[in-house]
Amino acid sequence: MTKQGWIWYSVLGIFYLSLLYIAFSFYQRSNNIRLIHENEELEASFEGNDWVTWENTEKGVIAKQVHPLPFYKPLNQYRVVEGVRLRSIDHNPIESKEEIDAISKAARPGKVFVATFEQVDPGSLTVETKETLFRNGFRLTFSFNRFPIYWHVIAWIVGIGAFVSLIMLTILIPMPIVRENWRENIPLIGIVVTALVFFLLQLMRHLYLIVESNLVSTGGEKIFIFAYCLLLFAYAIYYFYFKSESKSFFLALPALAVGGYFLYSFYDIIFIAKDLKYFHSLIESYSILFFLVNMAGGIGLFLTSKWEERSFRSQLGLLSVLVVSLLGIFYYIQPESERIFHTEHAFFLYNLFLFFPLINATFLQLQFGKVSLVVTQTIQYLVGLIVSIILYLLVIQLFDYTQPNIQYRKLLEFITFIILVVVLRLIYLSNSDKLSKYFVSSQQERMKKFKGFIARIPQFTSSQALHNELEIQLKQFFNADKVTIWQRSTQPESEKEKREHELKNSIYGQLTRGNTPWSKTKEISAFRLTNDLEKYVLSTDFTLICPITIDKDEYWLLMLGKKKRGVYNLSDLALISELIQQTQLTLNVLQLIQREKELIQQTYEANLTALRSQINPHFLFNTLNSISYLVHESPDLAEEAIEKLAFIFRYTLRMSSQNFVSLKEEMQLISAYLDLEKVRFGDRLDTDVDIDAEIKETQLPAFILSTLVENCIKHGISKILGKGMVSIHAFKEKDYMVCEVYDNGPGIDLSRIYKSHGLSNSIARLENIYDMKNLLHFENTGDGTLVRLKIPLAELSRMD
Repeated sequence: MTKQGWIWYSVLGIFYLSLLYIAFSFYQRSNNIRLIHENEELEASFEGNDWVTWENTEKGVIAKQVHPLPFYKPLNQYRVVEGVRLRSIDHNPIESKEEIDAISKAARPGKVFVATFEQVDPGSLTVETKETLFRNGFRLTFSFNRFPIYWHVIAWIVGIGAFVSLIMLTILIPMPIVRENWRENIPLIGIVVTALVFFLLQLMRHLYLIVESNLVSTGGEKIFIFAYCLLLFAYAIYYFYFKSESKSFFLALPALAVGGYFLYSFYDIIFIAKDLKYFHSLIESYSILFFLVNMAGGIGLFLTSKWEERSFRSQLGLLSVLVVSLLGIFYYIQPESERIFHTEHAFFLYNLFLFFPLINATFLQLQFGKVSLVVTQTIQYLVGLIVSIILYLLVIQLFDYTQPNIQYRKLLEFITFIILVVVLRLIYLSNSDKLSKYFVSSQQERMKKFKGFIARIPQFTSSQALHNELEIQLKQFFNADKVTIWQRSTQPESEKEKREHELKNSIYGQLTRGNTPWSKTKEISAFRLTNDLEKYVLSTDFTLICPITIDKDEYWLLMLGKKKRGVYNLSDLALISELIQQTQLTLNVLQLIQREKELIQQTYEANLTALRSQINPHFLFNTLNSISYLVHESPDLAEEAIEKLAFIFRYTLRMSSQNFVSLKEEMQLISAYLDLEKVRFGDRLDTDVDIDAEIKETQLPAFILSTLVENCIKHGISKILGKGMVSIHAFKEKDYMVCEVYDNGPGIDLSRIYKSHGLSNSIARLENIYDMKNLLHFENTGDGTLVRLKIPLAELSRMD
């Protein structure tokens, strides 16, 4: 059944009619209430509350339950306890609990009563009569006035709700499907954010009630009631819009209109007419009704559009929730006097029900996020919070026993607490390796081992051995039913293989152009291939495909089948990305080594010299060591360094068969090389590059200038302990392009120039190419080395 089916439109029509009905019903009931109390003079806009549940007995009116709020205090500090008998209020005898309720509800919050109580002394068993003063409170809205146990539990419920919302928001925001397509996910984000603020509002109000010792002022309560309704309505409308899966927000306009009508009416009742006293129950009932109707409407539309696509078990679960919603609607549409059980019992169940939209909307998406990481960090923060609370209580006890009356005690308590927290934090950081294992899940232990394998990838000396080991490790770690790494170099034999070869080449091309992996689940990657390729990959057993680039002619496709447990999530994708980066780097190195072997076999001396000058073993070793360190300390810098190193390899492979390059291209290589050396030396290395624009396209022998710069680092900067400087200046001087390379190292030993294979080879290359001597000049300046390279421009013109 599609959304255009008649059943779907019938459900939508019923939803709209239900909204109109509850709006009309509210209008009628609110008018009836106003007519009933039209001529009454209000003593206060709030209904009073004495915070005690009374019971009629043969002995008189007895206190059955006392609300836990601390501000129920008589003026002379006498506390009403369970079992005490109330004889009179303001010297008027009390015969029934109904009289007490009528008096407390009619009086304004803050009114002081004179009450007479009888209480049995537990020691002498004599009856004591006490006359005392007590102050009236106000009736709590969207809370519990008669059942203290619910009042205690609700604090934990809303606290957990806020905590769960925060965790879900933390997991959802980094997800590509949310971050890259945030407009389409406004309902989902709205549900989570609204739920977070909604639960936080209730938690803050609850804490305020506990801290405030004499709640008489009703201004804060009015603001809370209106804010509660506003957030509840937004929560409900977002959920309806999310479950309807409509791309048009016009579908939710009737809900917005009815919600706006309710909010306008509530605002008038609370802030304009100021007769909230008679509308507490009505506001509570119709706010909850609006929430339940929207939830039922959203689930109804979802079921009718997805009935044939989903399993019976999942449909049964949603049907159960729909039935409960309908029962709740039926309960709250009844007048309070006709309801089958106490309103506060229903309100407690409704508070539990508030979790459903949040969980239902985010559960499927959350499994794709970095769940294990967030949960681990959450546990750490919770433990830290609990330890901090215990510390604070211990500090208070310490001052109670040692310095109870010291001046500025609160300030000293706070300072002591902060010092202890800082000390504990330092202890944890210094022993993090030992303590962190208590917060690490088994999955993270497996991840640690897998990262160890990734770190060992550069040790492979054969691409085929690496290929085979990758398939084994990936299958074991992800527990995937199938792992295949397709190589472009593999030659197809049959026509079917040739067709698949072409398709995979096309898949690689689209993935690299999109700079993204492909996944069956859009929560991991929203990227989609063209129709024929998308149809092909969906017909396979693979759920995740990632490109691995070696060069333009050599590349792999990493194809993973579905997990036997769970699905691929963002943590998995980050891990695969790290593995691919390390694999690409290693394959580039192996390819360079293979190319060097081929060049040796072909005795191509010029290209071999250029290639060797770039594949300096010390440079590779130092760079890989630096990257290995940065992977843990600064992943972003590590990724940048890997890209620079990969650029050097690609440039070397591309230019190894060319005799000449432009100065601009040579400087790109040198810039990447110096950036990597800065990773190694840090603040110890400064560079100064000044290239005249008019000579940037001038041709010079490939790698000739980069060899000189490498020599500055190897024999100059690396030999000093202080700050190093490498400067490169290129300019036109008469008929020459002049490049000056300077370093502030210990200075070159001029006698060893011709002993150096790299330098002597560079001199020989220049003489052979230009048939001129003294094009490369070395000078020990006393504070470093200056190398002057001259390229004759007239000779280049003649060669062209």
